[in-house]
Amino acid sequence: MRKLIFIIYLCSVTQLTKAGSVQLSEKEMNQIKQRLEAYEASKLSFDEISGTVNVTNMALLTNMTAYFRMRSNDVTTKMLLPISRCFVIVGEYSDARALAQRYLNVHSNDCRGWNILFVANDNAESYDAAVQTGTNALSFGCEENLPALGAAALRVHRTDVLENLVIPRMLAKKDSDPDSQYRQEMRTFLAYYSVISTNETLFVKALRGVKRNDVGPGSDLGRCIKEGCELFKTKEAERICRELN
Repeated sequence: MRKLIFIIYLCSVTQLTKAGSVQLSEKEMNQIKQRLEAYEASKLSFDEISGTVNVTNMALLTNMTAYFRMRSNDVTTKMLLPISRCFVIVGEYSDARALAQRYLNVHSNDCRGWNILFVANDNAESYDAAVQTGTNALSFGCEENLPALGAAALRVHRTDVLENLVIPRMLAKKDSDPDSQYRQEMRTFLAYYSVISTNETLFVKALRGVKRNDVGPGSDLGRCIKEGCELFKTKEAERICRELN
């Protein structure tokens, strides 16, 4: 599910054809049918049928949503998961929520379904619902949207979610996650939250192990570090500031 927020941003600045107005040819219908059947038979993975590998082929994802509108009776419960993700990516959040919920009614412990609901709710600015579905995704093992969940929790003043769930998981992953961009997003959120909550201990923990090369000139992380360095004055904070500024 990682980078779904980024994908949706890309889509927001691209003219997309709404699924309801798409008329699929027989060839296109057969193509989508074959892909869905391959997914049903575990010959295509969730990411292969609906993930970031297809973001450059938005027509394929839009065709998936159009296929559902035209052939919903042919769609199995398992197929609802990638189709709901396609609805999220093309920006049709109401449909994404409905299909993800139908999937979760059967597979309630699949964090991917909760992640789709989270992304749909978050982008529809339903932040209370986003926090609830995001915490469900976390509880079942999906940790791909921690910064976005943290931002949603901030919007609705859910410091309990931030301090008991999001912050501890970010601290555990900020130096070890294999995705460098995701590490940067987590470090930035941690540094930002430490400043707005005036939590010097968190500021130190967030930046411990970060190198100057990790910060980047003009980055959001750099700006958060600068603000923290003006605010926090313990010896360890000052040492970190000397190393990173």
